[in-house]
Amino acid sequence: SVLETSMDDWNWVMGVNFYGVLYGVRAFIPRMMKQDSVSHIVNVSSLAGVIAGGGSYGVSKHAVVVLSESLYRELAHDAPHVKISVYCPGWVSTEFDTIERSRPERFSTNATLPTDKIRAGWREKLAAGVSIEEAARVLFEGLKSDKLYIGPQAFQVQLPELVNSVRKRADNILNEYNPELPTTS
Repeated sequence: SVLETSMDDWNWVMGVNFYGVLYGVRAFIPRMMKQDSVSHIVNVSSLAGVIAGGGSYGVSKHAVVVLSESLYRELAHDAPHVKISVYCPGWVSTEFDTIERSRPERFSTNATLPTDKIRAGWREKLAAGVSIEEAARVLFEGLKSDKLYIGPQAFQVQLPELVNSVRKRADNILNEYNPELPTTS
């Protein structure tokens, strides 16, 4: 949960998922703007970046989506030859469940490690996820069409409630409604 996740976890997740993207665009976009050729930045988010919730992971992935939207508008005006996309895949058959192996020591003091049950759930979803090749195909198809958002259509089969969830969230925001809370038994 947001409150139970340690600050080491927050700093690590935000550092990798958001600041890694921010540092990348700040390093490359100014160079791309000076070139006189079409170029393209792809920021990697997740379906967690377009639906509500998700703790530190969801927050970091939402930040990547908003950063990409901001850059899309800025670049359209200041450097239309520099394109930007945000890739929001669902479950891809990777080794995400072993992510802790790459945690730097400085973020390990107060780590909130996933439980065996959570890891088992990840492994199940990863095993049922699309192949890396299919995920790449989705990405490159989106790039051919110059899309800002790539992935939600292709991956919504993994998350059937995605469309209704995003629409309901937007409706709540626009109408200043509180979200419906899950009922407890």
